[in-house]
Amino acid sequence: MKFMKLKLIQPVSLLMLTMILVSCTFEYKSNDHDNESRKAKKKYGKDVEITKQESQEKIDGQIMQISNKSIKKANAAFVDATIKVRHGKFYINDGAKNFVDAEFIYDKYELKPIMEYSENKDRGDLYIKLSSDKDGDINIDTDNDETKCLVELSNEVPMDLRIEFGAGYGKFNLNELQLEDLKLSLGAGEFDINLANSSVREIDIEVGVGSVELDLSGKRKSDLYAEILGGIGELDIKLPVNIGVKVEVIGILGDIDAHGFKKRNRIYTNEAYGNTDQTIEIEVKAGLGSVNLILVE
Repeated sequence: MKFMKLKLIQPVSLLMLTMILVSCTFEYKSNDHDNESRKAKKKYGKDVEITKQESQEKIDGQIMQISNKSIKKANAAFVDATIKVRHGKFYINDGAKNFVDAEFIYDKYELKPIMEYSENKDRGDLYIKLSSDKDGDINIDTDNDETKCLVELSNEVPMDLRIEFGAGYGKFNLNELQLEDLKLSLGAGEFDINLANSSVREIDIEVGVGSVELDLSGKRKSDLYAEILGGIGELDIKLPVNIGVKVEVIGILGDIDAHGFKKRNRIYTNEAYGNTDQTIEIEVKAGLGSVNLILVE
């Protein structure tokens, strides 16, 4: 699989490797409790109009459905947003002209796109999904997967964002969004997360197998706490030189590259740590692979 980047630095037993693989197996399942909560919200909330446009296109010999959906405006003061994609190429960008613009390219016999938005007083609830009705493991030939999901979000509305992605390639440019809390559950693949100069205060990332590039460089107006739980693969984190940074790495079997950081046991700090108004604190719990801490001017 082209997307896999694994660095097996230290030899491990077959039993240990099997245990790690089992623990990192990703199952994309619908959440009944989450569905019930959504029904309750919609019962008392007001649905907002969504514009839609449908077409078809032949891509590499396969007829793919193309669905475009938009929500022109959000009147809520704050939005809880959830985006779930089963597999394919998955992009999220800031700077949307509307509140939400989304394009889905998919096999209509396998997947179905859903977009829902409702408001209850000053609180909005956004739910976007491109998935199958079937639960369970994902067995996808990612090299030949033409499934694509592109979501663009407005910079004008403060939000908490939850992203769930099964397998494939994900690129998330979120740095201009008014984010407070970000949660990502990522299965297997290659993931690029841009949060440079972001307002986000708390990040929770879970990833199974593959590589993650996380950009936390740039200026900050508030403290940031991030927790990253990784399985097998490579994690690159870009961090600012002029803001205090503390990174604790727990449990990894592999390389840790932290040029420019002071090390004490499994804790890494930069020169600015303890001397700035804002602080970035990160806890990394990883299985097998490598962690690269990269200081950026």
